Amino acid sequence: MLLISKPMTSRASLLAFVFTVFILTALDSLGQVYYPRASQRQAIEQTVGDTQIRIVYHRPNLRNREAFGDQEAIVPFGQVWRAGANEATVFEFTNDVKVNGKDLPKGKYSFYLIPNESSWTVIFNKSWEQWGTQYNETLDAVRVEVTPVASEVSEETLTYSIGDVTDTTANIVLSWGNARIPFNIDVGDVDARVLRAARREIVNEPVNAANYVLSNSITASYEEALLWLDSSLLQIETYGALFAKSRLLGELGRKQDAIAAGERALEVGRAAGVNPNSLEFLEKLIDGWRTED
Repeated sequence: MLLISKPMTSRASLLAFVFTVFILTALDSLGQVYYPRASQRQAIEQTVGDTQIRIVYHRPNLRNREAFGDQEAIVPFGQVWRAGANEATVFEFTNDVKVNGKDLPKGKYSFYLIPNESSWTVIFNKSWEQWGTQYNETLDAVRVEVTPVASEVSEETLTYSIGDVTDTTANIVLSWGNARIPFNIDVGDVDARVLRAARREIVNEPVNAANYVLSNSITASYEEALLWLDSSLLQIETYGALFAKSRLLGELGRKQDAIAAGERALEVGRAAGVNPNSLEFLEKLIDGWRTED
């Protein structure tokens, strides 16, 4: 006798689907095993003024070995060292800084050290995403010489710390074994940067608000938007504010005022190297206002 199986019910189909997904998920999770590394990763961050400092590194242990010294030490004197383990140690600064008085632009850097008995070389290198000591001296961003400090306390696990934090400075110390390697970070004139950003906001926000009014044809707010733009122009004369003002005046039917604001916008825009397409668009608006007037 030929047996014909009945189609699975919708409930049975759903159960089969759920079971299949469960099995596949379980099998997938089996492949996601985390294997601990001998030198564990650590990331530390510190805010100094308006600047974020971030260090990502891996932390080797001494394990009854000498950290620094002759050829039998973990890190022999005179050799470039990645200042950690595994991937390169990475420093990141969100603003330009000074390292022991030397300029270092904002960004990410790999970090290296060259240990010696009396002084160490601290190196920030532009090639930051790499394994180990794949060091290219031609990519150095800055080098400074620092004096190591001996400690009576031995640090088993390599450690970076950020301390002595003020409004504009901090000291970074690498500690391993009995060695302490300090250097200073200065983030510069925080007040000047904050005020510069505040001024940009004061200037730009009225322009953004006025452009919103224009883009959405909120005609009841056109006069108010003109006041916003005038407040921005009192701070600094920008192409964006003048362009928006000329458009608003044109929409309000004040053609001569629109032409005057537009012509001034063209002068400012050409001097600032504004996109030619924007200038051409404004020129056509001015020609149209002249024709209508």
